[in-house]
Formats: sequence, structure tokens, C-alpha cells
Amino acid sequence: LMVAARPAGGGAFGPAQLVMAGTTDAATAVETTAGEVLVTSLVGDSSRVGQVTLARLSATGGLLAPLRPLGRGRTVQLSASGTGSAFVGYLSEDAARTVSVRRIAPGGIVGAPKVLAKAVTTRPALAATREGGAVAAWVRRGRVEASTYRP
Repeated sequence: LMVAARPAGGGAFGPAQLVMAGTTDAATAVETTAGEVLVTSLVGDSSRVGQVTLARLSATGGLLAPLRPLGRGRTVQLSASGTGSAFVGYLSEDAARTVSVRRIAPGGIVGAPKVLAKAVTTRPALAATREGGAVAAWVRRGRVEASTYRP
């Protein structure tokens, strides 16, 4: 996974920089109101499952901290709230097919995973709320279900 940043006043993008090697899924990225750019992707040796990995970047694309593994999964979603935090949701790699959500507070403080559902059949959708929580939705047994996550 590569990143290139454009200077604040405009102009050409700078050179591409390597952020994560061995990514297996399309990355998701958000800018938080705390001024960080968070990027998540799956990293591993399979095209369908990997280590959910978090990168915290500055506005210029530089890493603010080492990459952070968050758990193994099949898909990953990222959503920023209006409070400076973000939420990452992912579908587990195991047969239980659980949807887990974690809060990422400003400064890269990552909360414990919370399992919202098991036996899920689709990639979860995730949206942060302006109150500092998140809503996740998925399909299980042919029905759309949702749950609210409040840290």
C-alpha cells in the first residue's frame, strides 16, 4: 500500500511512500477531526483473509507510529466520528464469522474488540455517529441486522 500527499497550498503530489507491504484487500482511509489520517487494510499471504492492520499518518503521509495489528479478518471497514475518534469493523476469518468493532481514539489509543454478531454472511457496513459511537449493519440468515456500538 502506497501513499502520496499533495502540499496544503496545492501543486503536484509528492513521491509515493510505502505504508504497508503485503496488503490483501482494498484499504480504507479516513481523516479524523484530530488531524490524523487513519488507514486500515488486510495484510497477509491470502487474497481473502489477513491481519487487520492500522496505520496512523500525518497530513503529509508520514507514519506517526508503527503499524498496529488489530486482529485477523476477511474484510475491514473504517469510519471517523466527529469527536476525533474513528471506528474499525471487521469480519473474522474463522468459521464463526463474527463482526467485531474497535474504537480508535486520538493518539492511536485502540479499544478492546467488541463482538456485535456471529454467523454473519456479508461484509459489515460501518458508520460513526456524531455522538461518538458507531452503527454496524450486516446480513445474517437472509435478514439485514444492525447494532449500535457505544464505547
